[in-house]
Amino acid sequence: INIYKNLSHGVACILTKNLSVDPFFGVIDEGREGTGSGIVIDAQKGIILTNYHVIARASKLEVLLDEEKTLPAKVIGFDQESDIAVLR
Repeated sequence: INIYKNLSHGVACILTKNLSVDPFFGVIDEGREGTGSGIVIDAQKGIILTNYHVIARASKLEVLLDEEKTLPAKVIGFDQESDIAVLR
């Protein structure tokens, strides 16, 4: 339990949502949501490493930290072939 308490702050839950734009109806929530995990690489800068397949089709990204804070996130880099993505 102590190991979990000490290290869990470095784990992030990635929440994804798919939105689309219809020329007549505007932004449409497709109702598809996904989740994945990531690791906090730099807490000061808010840098998180996750898998590319987690964020590949997402229109909206949020990061859940410590089961308390949900923050918006953006993709700042990825390598599809290596299945790696970096968020902030």
